[in-house]
Amino acid sequence: MTLVLFVSLLRRFCAAPLLLLISLSDIRKRRVPDGLLLPLAALSLLRLISAWETACEPAALLALRTLLFEVLPGGAGMLLLLLPLTLLLESAWKKKVLGGGDIKLAAALGLHLGLPGALRMLFLACLLALPQALICLCRKQGDQAFPFAPYLSAAGLAGMLL
Repeated sequence: MTLVLFVSLLRRFCAAPLLLLISLSDIRKRRVPDGLLLPLAALSLLRLISAWETACEPAALLALRTLLFEVLPGGAGMLLLLLPLTLLLESAWKKKVLGGGDIKLAAALGLHLGLPGALRMLFLACLLALPQALICLCRKQGDQAFPFAPYLSAAGLAGMLL
């Protein structure tokens, strides 16, 4: 097995239990612990090892390009999209829309997926959460918040595995 394949599998299979624990925490306690988000974000740096190993050009240059054009834009893109959108919607609707832990989770997953993958992940997570949101609306529980981290986790894991 090559180093690239090993590192890629390691990153994905280490992320899966972290995402499960994050989802369970959000379901039970309505909190996304930073202690689990930091290792998840750090795992994305394993992509640099893969870039270094497959270098056709100078390895340091390829690793730097991977960091600047794939890893960082995914995380920063999620922060720059979700944070202002959440603040805007919360000020307009006068209720909580998306928790800070959900935003940080989306950013951590964005580091793994890159910006295009992170946008697909966000779209899939919203589609997965839609039935629960509709059920809450039909039961006249529109003000009731529900955990979004499980949907982000499922969509992010799907993005990493596919």
